Parts: sequence; C-alpha cells; structure tokens
Amino acid sequence: MSTENFSTPDIALAARLRSIALDAARLAAPVLRGAFRQDVARENKTNAHDLVTAFDRQSEEIIRGHLLAAEPDSRVLGEEGGSTGAGSIEWI
Repeated sequence: MSTENFSTPDIALAARLRSIALDAARLAAPVLRGAFRQDVARENKTNAHDLVTAFDRQSEEIIRGHLLAAEPDSRVLGEEGGSTGAGSIEWI
C-alpha cells in the first residue's frame, strides 16, 4: 500500500488504530482457541448455516470492550451485538 496520499498524522493514526485492533484480537484469542475443535452448544440465528456460540459472543464482547476503552471516540459494529458507541471511528 502506497502512503504517498497520506499525511504523517494519518499514518500515525492508522498505526495506532492497527495496534489497538491487534491488541483486541490477542485478548480474544484465548477464548476462541479454547473453543477450537470442541463440540460446543450453538444456536441458529437465521438458518442452519448461520450459527452463533457463546464463544462468538464472548470474544466479540472482549474485542468491543477493548476497542471502546482504547478509542472512546468510536462505534463498533459486531456480528452478534450490533452497533455500540458513537464516534468518528467505526470498527466493523
């Protein structure tokens, strides 16, 4: 990706947001790793191919909490929990 169209503050912001996202993913990783290859209880959301588990919900809560704490001027759109927060930065 070329950075020629970005100013230094844009690059610094992107780097900071990337770091926040990676930290959030690392916090949720143990939950998801614990679910790997387990026979877990699951629900169908809209059909038999659209599943949700407690691990999905828990990892999304961890990620959402970290993102909003680290960058309060944010809103987070999650697959399980919908949209939370209000701000100029949107995490999807």
